[in-house]
Amino acid sequence: WRGTVGKLPQKVILEMQKEFGCNPEDILIGIGACISPKMYEVGQDVVDAVEQSFGTKEHLLSWNENTQKYHFHLHEAHKQQLLQVGIQEKNLEFIQECTYEHAELFFSARRDKNKTGRFGAGIMLI
Repeated sequence: WRGTVGKLPQKVILEMQKEFGCNPEDILIGIGACISPKMYEVGQDVVDAVEQSFGTKEHLLSWNENTQKYHFHLHEAHKQQLLQVGIQEKNLEFIQECTYEHAELFFSARRDKNKTGRFGAGIMLI
């Protein structure tokens, strides 16, 4: 969540524009699996950081009456910040599987109490 509210995806695009002259309208982005909003309960510190970073919690955080907790929507937060820097919505693709719920497919620091493997990331210019 720290990279998300720190707008890391947006910063990467801005740096690609500056360093390589990339046009955001031409950039294709695939974002891997992450914990789903259903499973991603967060505390007030995350709620405050989301509101400070995005100026709102609408569409980014949902309140669960049963648990009395907020749930963070990581993919929506990534989508919003990428659209703000000119990425075309048609050029965004998200893997929808939840890393928490699919132990047979994915690591999950939350599910496995930080005793887990790590994911990798890649950026390629063509």
